[in-house]
Amino acid sequence: VAIDLKQVNVALEDRVEKRTSELKESVDHLKESEQFFQSSLDGLSSCIAIIDEKGEIVQTNKSWKDFANNNGTVSELVSEGVNYIQVCEHATGVNSEEAKSFAEGIKQVLRGEKSTFSLEYPCHAPDIKRWFIGEVTRFPSDKVKNAIISHIDISKRKRAEEVVKTE
Repeated sequence: VAIDLKQVNVALEDRVEKRTSELKESVDHLKESEQFFQSSLDGLSSCIAIIDEKGEIVQTNKSWKDFANNNGTVSELVSEGVNYIQVCEHATGVNSEEAKSFAEGIKQVLRGEKSTFSLEYPCHAPDIKRWFIGEVTRFPSDKVKNAIISHIDISKRKRAEEVVKTE
């Protein structure tokens, strides 16, 4: 019986060691996938945030954080864990009505009333006039109720339109 217990113990230790190694490989692969995903997001020029079904920001890209900083907003106020719908609803100042309209569009997408929503709006910085298209797109999965928010800078196009109008 003692020999059998030693053999069982050795076999169990081998299985635990093998399983631990497999789990470590899986964790390493998951970390690489997360880094690839974040690097892909950060490589985009559009300002991107992923929100959950309540409107809380789950993930952002570098352009999103840069956009906040360029607007004079502390990026932590519009980063992971913050409810972006509430940020838009509580916006004040010039063009705050567009932010409130955008919040309503986000809610419509999250409720499934629309698959996408977009809004063109001005968002001028202290030193330059800028315009953006804000878009909300629901994830294509019924199981995941998240949405992607993007803000695309269309300032060059708007300036060109102004030149054409002037001419």
